[in-house]
Amino acid sequence: MSSKLRVVFFLAVILWILNIGFFVSLFKSNGISFEVLYEIVVYFVIILFLMTLFSFSKILSIVVYNIFFIISIIGVYFINTMGIVIDGNMLNNMLSTNTQETLELLSSSFYIYLFCSLIGLYFINKYFLFKQKKLNAKAYGITLFIVLLIAFGLFKIDRDSLDKFMATDTPSVAPLFLIPSISEYVISRDRLVKINKKNISSEYEIQGDVNDTIVVFILGESARGDRFGINGYEKNTTPKLAKYDNLISFEDATSCHTSTLNSVPCLMTRVEQKNYDITINETSFVEIYKDLGYKTYWFSRQSNQKRIDTFCQEAGSCEYLKGTKYDMALVNQLDSLGNINQNTLIVLHTLGSHFDYNERVPDAYKLFQPLCHGNVSGCDKESLNNSYDNTIYYTDSFIAALIEKFKDKNACIIYTSDHGESLGENSFGLVKRFGHSTPYAIAPKEQKDVPFILWFSDKYLQEHPDVNIKNIRAQKNISHDNVFATVLGCANIVSKSTKQKNLNILTQE
Repeated sequence: MSSKLRVVFFLAVILWILNIGFFVSLFKSNGISFEVLYEIVVYFVIILFLMTLFSFSKILSIVVYNIFFIISIIGVYFINTMGIVIDGNMLNNMLSTNTQETLELLSSSFYIYLFCSLIGLYFINKYFLFKQKKLNAKAYGITLFIVLLIAFGLFKIDRDSLDKFMATDTPSVAPLFLIPSISEYVISRDRLVKINKKNISSEYEIQGDVNDTIVVFILGESARGDRFGINGYEKNTTPKLAKYDNLISFEDATSCHTSTLNSVPCLMTRVEQKNYDITINETSFVEIYKDLGYKTYWFSRQSNQKRIDTFCQEAGSCEYLKGTKYDMALVNQLDSLGNINQNTLIVLHTLGSHFDYNERVPDAYKLFQPLCHGNVSGCDKESLNNSYDNTIYYTDSFIAALIEKFKDKNACIIYTSDHGESLGENSFGLVKRFGHSTPYAIAPKEQKDVPFILWFSDKYLQEHPDVNIKNIRAQKNISHDNVFATVLGCANIVSKSTKQKNLNILTQE
């Protein structure tokens, strides 16, 4: 074997070893079996093939190998510490996240890890890559043929196992996650960016009289329904909400997706989770409210992302609150509207329980101690849960502040979150997962579990005698599928079509 090929083989081994954490998790969950050993060997052969493929040119191999190593080093860190899956959806989230949110994910351990890894990469470049000799065409062809022959042989040995783990495990193996994630991202990106919506307002009408009705839709972030005290959580995270008689909180409500970019379109439009499509084809309930004569406002503490902003722009007033630190700024922003005495829809998009959890909560609301500081995977269970639970405790005060603001009005408030959050729970016996955005088909229930809260003022209940709190509270299987129709239903806005499925919680028996 030539010195060039030895370098290629050596570098492939290093890249393969970077995934040792994931391979260990496979052994822990499945034991030492032929299937697991077969999978690990196949991954090495694929990595070796990729390295060999770019070895014919010294300059090209230096560039590509360094890209492989840098992306792998960063990817492996988050795979091992947060249990993320790097697919097209995750890639889109990474590219859409603002700088501040990205920096909040990075702890001192990451910078130490990255610094040490880059030192190692420096020596790889100095003693191997820049000293390698040019590989002649004959040696290149023979080597590539041999690697492909081995790969074909492995494919013939157990095609079923190959198809299975390539579909489920590849997004967790560096640098191979680049292949499915980039291809999936490129295929979907055009559909994600091109938003041509059909205005469906003409299909809806106001049924009966509405008198200065105020509907407030609170779009939360990363909040889990099972962490709300009113849903039976062991900690009293919702002391204020528990005191309201006209409040309904549904346990076990589920989200449409596990990422903001995908869940919000599902929440805002009439598409259901079972037939969800990433392309935004229709306008949301915001446009319907506006076209039916309501004053419409959208205030957000999130960054401006086109897929979300398309709904914000449907409102008569769309505003992003920059420079504000906590969600209570959204409540304060409503003061600028003065005394609201007309039909009005208000959408408030919070940062809620998005990591870094401690940054979402003022010191006065950090009730549960001690807190988790730094990378979540390095915290003990108690401190991590405390930091997260404090965000729910603060959300309790946030929603209560809105209730107090509109308690004397003809008002209806709806709150849910875009998705849930993993807090280190095991998933399929593999590495612990943190955060969200795991592909929906394999996502743990914690990432699909969302709060779903309704509140009605006394005046609203007087104006809407058909709204029966007891009947509403008894309903089951509530999900994001119910949001669109229920938000419209708060203002007696219904579909003109009798064929449309009734998902309005307020009118279901």
